Amino acid sequence: MAPVTTEQDYDRLTEVKQFDESKIGVKGLLDSGITTIPRFFHHPPENLPGPKPKNRPRLTIPVIDLSGDRSTVVEQIRQSASTLGFFQIINHSIPVTLIDSAVGSVKEFFEQPNEYKMRFYHREAGKGAAYSTNFDLYQSKAASWRDTLQVRMSPVEPDWNAVPEMCRAALAEWDKAVVGLGEELMLILCDGLGVKCGDDWADVEAVHGAIIINIGDLLQMMSNDEYKSVEHRVLANPAQGARVSIAVFFNPSNRDKLYGPFPELISTTNPAVYREFKYDDYMRRFFTKELNGKTLTNFYKIDNTKE
Repeated sequence: MAPVTTEQDYDRLTEVKQFDESKIGVKGLLDSGITTIPRFFHHPPENLPGPKPKNRPRLTIPVIDLSGDRSTVVEQIRQSASTLGFFQIINHSIPVTLIDSAVGSVKEFFEQPNEYKMRFYHREAGKGAAYSTNFDLYQSKAASWRDTLQVRMSPVEPDWNAVPEMCRAALAEWDKAVVGLGEELMLILCDGLGVKCGDDWADVEAVHGAIIINIGDLLQMMSNDEYKSVEHRVLANPAQGARVSIAVFFNPSNRDKLYGPFPELISTTNPAVYREFKYDDYMRRFFTKELNGKTLTNFYKIDNTKE
């Protein structure tokens, strides 16, 4: 049972540091048999999801079949990227068996004893693989109840000796497949550029074998607001057992180049919404802000109202 603390004697930084230095993660806390969740995981009431409004239609993320007519697929993706900023794809180029293998290998890692996982627990993302709890653990007002295994991959392969053994083969195959799919999606998104949900939350209903796509800040800024990077959240898992997912971030390989709206989208009637910036500057700001679902797009916005 965790000791009871008051506002006066609670030292969040010390408690966070003790947890981080233990290198056991959220899974280790669960395996230890804790009966109360440590205080630094508690979110203030204003950050918790409220009850869903009654008599309001339920929004869900669209599922798009990539095997359909090309022009139809382009329009469906353009519409989803311009409004919700999220969509799922099926009948894509990645076999379901490969998805299951990649997810299974990561799940196998998280099921390993603490002593094994501790070998990979650190916060230096460049070292092949980094296992940790919350990259913003020390900046956030409240920690998220999750562990992460981060592996930096293409275009430069990681140091595979620094990646957990059970993940190496599956993640290497996954990386090859997902890079090809990413290039295909970029072609579709580029085809869709050239046209335009509300305040409600849309649900993502899991479809086995489907891949969830969401538009990031960079694509919103490079599309000059044609595509939307929207606020998103993950709710507590209501089901028994662990929830395991693999996230892939497609980032520019040239970090020194200036990025901004595509010149082809800018005109006197459609001026640039964002100023140019270096990718390194964006990433530095991203990793020093609290991970709260909000974007950095406003920081790079141009005030076009000034004469």
